[in-house]
Amino acid sequence: MNKHLKPIIQSVVLLLFFAPSVKGQKTKTVDSLTIYLNNIKTPADTNIIYKVFEWLYKCEEDILLTDDVMNKIGQLKNKVDEDDYYDIATIYFYALINKDTPASNEKAIAVMQQWLAQNENSKSKYGHYNYLNILRDLRHPFRNSGKLNECIEYFTASEKKYLSVQDSEAVSIVYNVLASSYNKLGLIEKAKYYQLKSIAFLNNSQKDYNIHFGATSFGISGKVNRFAVLGSYYIEQKKPNIAIGYLNEAIKFYNQLDEPMLMTDAPYIFLQLARCKTLEKSNNSSRYYDTALKYMKEYNEQPVIYAHYYQEKAADYISKNVLDSALININKAIQLKDSFNLGIISSYGELLTGFYKATILIKKGKVKDAINILQSEIKELRGLNYVTILIAELSLLAEAYSANGDTEEAYKTLRESFLLKEQLVAEQNDARSLNFETEKKMQESENAIVSLDAQNKANQKIKYYLLGIVGLLALFLMGMAVFYSIKRKTNRELAVKNKRLSDALQQLQATQAQLIQSEKMASSVNSPQASPMRYKTH
Repeated sequence: MNKHLKPIIQSVVLLLFFAPSVKGQKTKTVDSLTIYLNNIKTPADTNIIYKVFEWLYKCEEDILLTDDVMNKIGQLKNKVDEDDYYDIATIYFYALINKDTPASNEKAIAVMQQWLAQNENSKSKYGHYNYLNILRDLRHPFRNSGKLNECIEYFTASEKKYLSVQDSEAVSIVYNVLASSYNKLGLIEKAKYYQLKSIAFLNNSQKDYNIHFGATSFGISGKVNRFAVLGSYYIEQKKPNIAIGYLNEAIKFYNQLDEPMLMTDAPYIFLQLARCKTLEKSNNSSRYYDTALKYMKEYNEQPVIYAHYYQEKAADYISKNVLDSALININKAIQLKDSFNLGIISSYGELLTGFYKATILIKKGKVKDAINILQSEIKELRGLNYVTILIAELSLLAEAYSANGDTEEAYKTLRESFLLKEQLVAEQNDARSLNFETEKKMQESENAIVSLDAQNKANQKIKYYLLGIVGLLALFLMGMAVFYSIKRKTNRELAVKNKRLSDALQQLQATQAQLIQSEKMASSVNSPQASPMRYKTH
């Protein structure tokens, strides 16, 4: 894809991720999406690729849930450039996450895990940052579906894999997600432990921030984000003195950025600082909210953070018992939530507008209105299985029932809240032991692999021994063949020599016989009886 289109694609991704859900949108996209996906043949099909982005954004949920869409995206891997393939996959996953329904969250968890397992090795930095972004955003469907223990188990298992290949950025993400999951379970110390580990795997680089917006999750800007989030954990624990220390660390690194406008967490940091001042019941808290609003305007923030801003501003006024101003601000948050169809869960925290408005109404004596608002928000929370928040909402609802004189409903609601607290404690205990269980399973798997590896090595040795024996036998047979060949040759030579010796011996014996015969004849001639000159006459 042409480089000038990259910022457009990244904007579409950000729009999908931060923009409101499009659940109510009715667009028949199945045929069009299928046609466009099928018509992508080469990297040169830029216009068709961009059309796929558009149609994925407009897709109805039932289309996104079909296996056909993911299968066709998978087929593009060998047809288009790696960057385009990663972009299309990213848009698809974000479209699924954005639907935020039980079915879409379940599908997102399944296809994102599958895709991550199949695409671990990217060729470009752009592709690598896309991969890391998808890895990090897998936390959203886990969290939105209330599957925090499953999330912890998956990312704990992923830790060893990324450590083994020395991918420090992926390891940092794993620890960051684990920190978030433990925090949602109320295990603040575990959350702090993993967030600090996440920071430890970040360097002070800023060089890749213009390559991909996902690069801002690493290097110095990554530290800004991690320290800001760590501060927010302690705000939730109502410990502003600890939170401020981490937020100041975030600001310190923010001031070191060469391109601070690429760091979109800046408004979030200053909004968290303002929340600290609310918890401290500071008289100058409004100055911090004004600073946060200034940064929101500079960064041209999305409606969702404005909704959070008005919610926290309402909380500040509630803490000061300035109820009319609190009501004005929470109504602004509700208007944004309704206008943009914002969910309770977002990257910036939880939008609990019903809880804050009910708090104001109870203080104002409008208890029945508070009960109706809380019942509606609690119904939505039940679907998210967000136990920690649900306990707080039920406790406030019980207070409202009690104020309304409905003691029976107050008792039932308090009992449900108590049972949920027991459930939360059980989940926390499970989470505490989850690392041990996961590590035990991983160790068992590793032992099985080691055992199998040892068996393979033993089998390999046996194979080598057998090959060695066969080789030795072959050499022995070859040696024997050479030996017998030499022996046959030697025997032939010896036979020839023996024949020659035998012939020579026979010749010698014949010669000796002739000599003996000759000597006998000679002896016979020279004897006295035979010689005429032997006797003389006188």
